[in-house]
Amino acid sequence: GRLAAIAPEVDARNRHFAVEVRTLNPDMRLLSGMYGVATIPLQRVEKVVIIPREAIVSRGSTHVVLRIDRTSGAGTAVSGTIVEVPVQEGLSNGTHVQIASGLKAGDTIVADARRDVSAGSRVNAIFAN
Repeated sequence: GRLAAIAPEVDARNRHFAVEVRTLNPDMRLLSGMYGVATIPLQRVEKVVIIPREAIVSRGSTHVVLRIDRTSGAGTAVSGTIVEVPVQEGLSNGTHVQIASGLKAGDTIVADARRDVSAGSRVNAIFAN
């Protein structure tokens, strides 16, 4: 839909404010006065590295990602060694994070860095479909 109007005042009790969105409704499923939840993107980036929030772990004041340095393999399985890579975070939507520096497209990482995997460990990664 498209934003048609915004209420000039916020409800002090619940910090909500009314907005009017106009949208097509050919099957009449949306009724006047219905409530909804929307996300309004304030920034947009393209052609960046994006990873799951869970792939980032803190080491003191540094954020790191566990990258798998490949020693062999291709396709659905890769052998390699875990390396902690410091990363600089960019934009986030809460579940995924842009990596501004530290990783490049095509790097293989541990998707959930909360797992008990330490740097230097040898792994056989299997990619999820």
